[in-house]
Amino acid sequence: MLGRRLLLAMLLLLVLHGVAFFSLNHVAIHAVRETHFSTWLRELEDLGELDVCEAAPERWGRPDRGLGEVYVVGPDGRLPNPAAPLRQVSSRPEQPGQFLEVSAPGHPWAAVYRSTRRGACRDFLVFQERWMGIEHLTLGVLVVARFGIGVVLALAIWAWVVGPLVRRIRTMAVQTGTIQRADFQGALPLEGRDDELMALARAFNSAAGTARERLAHLEARERMIREVTANLAHDVRVPMTTLKLTLERMARQGPSQDLDLALSELAYLNALTSNVRVLMHLRSTTWPLSRHPIDLSELLGRIADRFRLLAERRGLALHVAAPPPPAVLVGDSTAVEQAISNLVQNGLTHARANLSLSCLRVGARWRVEVRDDGPGPARGELPRLSERYFRGEGARSRGGPGQGLGLAIAQEVAQRHGGQLDLVREGDVTVARLFLAAGDDTNT
Repeated sequence: MLGRRLLLAMLLLLVLHGVAFFSLNHVAIHAVRETHFSTWLRELEDLGELDVCEAAPERWGRPDRGLGEVYVVGPDGRLPNPAAPLRQVSSRPEQPGQFLEVSAPGHPWAAVYRSTRRGACRDFLVFQERWMGIEHLTLGVLVVARFGIGVVLALAIWAWVVGPLVRRIRTMAVQTGTIQRADFQGALPLEGRDDELMALARAFNSAAGTARERLAHLEARERMIREVTANLAHDVRVPMTTLKLTLERMARQGPSQDLDLALSELAYLNALTSNVRVLMHLRSTTWPLSRHPIDLSELLGRIADRFRLLAERRGLALHVAAPPPPAVLVGDSTAVEQAISNLVQNGLTHARANLSLSCLRVGARWRVEVRDDGPGPARGELPRLSERYFRGEGARSRGGPGQGLGLAIAQEVAQRHGGQLDLVREGDVTVARLFLAAGDDTNT
């Protein structure tokens, strides 16, 4: 882009130079003509030639094939000499010493000149058949040669000055993009002349080194936080499982409202730690999602069993419609199970009486739907519910648990499996639709 602009600028300057050269030459030639002819007529008068003109104006004329010709113009504007290129002129100068240009087809320039004399030889037609003695062809060759020399000079400047500069800038741009994509690993080569571009390369290398240090520090800090968080989420699973089994055994021996509350809070803690673990899994730059066949019928059944007891204790009816086998999805089973579990957990939190979980094949994707008959969020909040750490006004006002991670994780899992998460409100029902690509072409 820069090279084309510079080349166009050079060509434009060349054209402007040609126009200015032609215009200035035209003005200069015009002045030279007037000076030449006025001097010539004064010389003719000094030699007594104008007295000869007064005696026989019909025969008087002074041709000079090299520079021009002069003929007398009569008082009526007619030219008495039959050798003159014009028979009559329509206008003449009013003041002595003036030139008035007239049209003379076939001649580059013609004008009527008024002298200081009185009588028949007062006005004269002066004209040129050639440009100051130069043939038209010769003049054209000179103009083309001058323009050609300008083009050659412009190309030489481009080849030896501008072109190498543009190539160096373009090379630096490509190398800079490569270094940027490699997280600023590498440096611009410091080769060639020690000029402004070399100084720019040194400044970029210094900035890239600073960026590498900061990126390394941030990556080390993120890795430490991710490892500590993942280890913590993993380590609490054993005591939480033990606590869950103990509370369920106590609930079977003697159900109570306190035990129901404890089991509900324990389910929330389990979902929270699972979300943290999956979140670390998704955000890892070195741990890609696995790809293997997943039995959706089995997976939905396992999720339904996990939440059925909690739904019963809350007085909710959990309806499950699993697809008939074979219902295969290629992807990461842990991430997909956690994403669907988050949708069910969210539905249990807000449902009034009914919650449904279903799965249906739609073209090349599976559509998992979770429907609840809760009050639902405000319609303006629906597009933002899948943003990380966002909680709707209704959830905050009800004081329900949650950190705004569940739907965000479901959205990210869907995107990593070639789909998306849609949240809509249909009448009195809130619907969460999780789309997941079914085939082996899923980009995980």
